[in-house]
Amino acid sequence: MGAPRLALGAIAMAAALSGCLAADDRFTLEERVEPSALAGVVPKQAPQGSLVGAQNDAPTWDTGDWWEIQEEGQGWSQTTKFVVVSAAGAAYTTAATDREAAKWDAIGDNWLLGAIDKRTLGPIVQGRLVPFYEFPLEDNKTWTVLSPSGVAGQALARATDVRGPAGSEPGFVITVTFPSGWRSTYDYTPSVRFHRELAISDPDGNVVYTRTVRAFGSEYQGPVYYGRGEEVLALEWSGPAQRSSFQVPQGAATLFVWGVFEGTGANGVTLIDPAGNVAYSDGVIGTGARNDGRELPPTPGTWTVLGGTHGQGSVRFYATSVEIRESTFG
Repeated sequence: MGAPRLALGAIAMAAALSGCLAADDRFTLEERVEPSALAGVVPKQAPQGSLVGAQNDAPTWDTGDWWEIQEEGQGWSQTTKFVVVSAAGAAYTTAATDREAAKWDAIGDNWLLGAIDKRTLGPIVQGRLVPFYEFPLEDNKTWTVLSPSGVAGQALARATDVRGPAGSEPGFVITVTFPSGWRSTYDYTPSVRFHRELAISDPDGNVVYTRTVRAFGSEYQGPVYYGRGEEVLALEWSGPAQRSSFQVPQGAATLFVWGVFEGTGANGVTLIDPAGNVAYSDGVIGTGARNDGRELPPTPGTWTVLGGTHGQGSVRFYATSVEIRESTFG
């Protein structure tokens, strides 16, 4: 998971959470997406006739549709169910069915939660649209995919049989290749109205991440959860010991901290909670580099940060306060 630098700006568009959800008990899309993510890319109102058609056209998602996804990385796995809670405007709005998924979305920006562009089924990640597909899909069709960091990759679609829930069916396999050698491969399975499988490989060809649709359906009823992250600390140090502070608000569900320690010497950070207790202490002594991310109890009030470097080194340290809200859908 990347450093918790979340894009949670405002956008004035009609795809805010609406309809089945209580307005006092949710985060709206305006609180989740940067204005530049959709401007000039997605029309203000999606053309109604373009969303229904042949199997290689953009599918229609309806409010209450859901997909259960199994994700696996290096040393971890998780299952996430996401639900379409709004189909208004140019983007679908999706939410999680469990608090844990909503929490990690607020910390790391889960691609499946938030806003999904209707034209491309592409997520909006860290404020940037990542176009998964370019409909209508055709054999040997190519297009450009921008990563959340803005790196351009080349996508190639190949018409082939894919594995659907009832067996083999006509579909497409898309391969996206980036200049660094990283590669993403995923399908478009018409009966699923999304990809059934996705894999990311490093430049050496090792698969480092997979995502599989385990189940899907419609007319979901039950709880949905929304997470919102606020970066309360972002520091970069290179020099003698320094002191800083940040505030954790009332009602936070968790506090996630992320440190990057590298160089030669002694580099570290200590966090002291509002009660005066040492809540976190970590770093590197000697030569090397280390990344560390963990959750801490979100004690509200003023936290103190002590840290710095001795020798040739640097410290980058971030803290994100997470709020989670629940609503009943259906």
